Amino acid sequence: MTLDTNCVSRNHEGVEVPVPGTYEVDPARSYLGFSVRNHLVSRIRGQYRSFRGALTVADDPAASGLVLEVDTASIDTGDARRDERLRSSDYLDVDRYPTMPYRSRRVWPVVAWAPDGHDRWHVEGEFVRRGVIRPVDFELRFEGGLIDPYGSTRLGFTASAEISRDDSEFSWKQALDIEETMQNRNAIFELEIEAVRRS
Repeated sequence: MTLDTNCVSRNHEGVEVPVPGTYEVDPARSYLGFSVRNHLVSRIRGQYRSFRGALTVADDPAASGLVLEVDTASIDTGDARRDERLRSSDYLDVDRYPTMPYRSRRVWPVVAWAPDGHDRWHVEGEFVRRGVIRPVDFELRFEGGLIDPYGSTRLGFTASAEISRDDSEFSWKQALDIEETMQNRNAIFELEIEAVRRS
């Protein structure tokens, strides 16, 4: 069966946006990771292997929203000893805070940042980590969509956010074995989402 790429997006004031609806994140086809630079030449990378969420696309794209719920114990940096430290009460404290929710507050287009022709959106929102609200803004790109062989509308998005590690809530340099004097002070969060329309 041929995949249909029609009727999944529309033009809104010169910007390609998805058709309105509620889209559930497909966790089997999505990724939430992070990286921090060490010694200014390499990166330590990790990901959360379990999370869920939904995107609401409104008639007015600026009224759209994103919610995520991340299972903190699912953190995986490829080093069991390091991951155990990150799950401890010194860092994620997964026993007391098993999830880390994110909710967007405002969305607006940033067309001027799209020299490659892909329209981008600024998503202003907040993560709640260890009960503390921290602002985290994503730059999001709509990658397109299709109707799959089962008749479901699927959309693709990529997004990234830069978070200062001077913020104690994200200061993991000891757990990640990063030298204090040779580190870039920001962490990069990356999202790759495939979402399925539910309504």
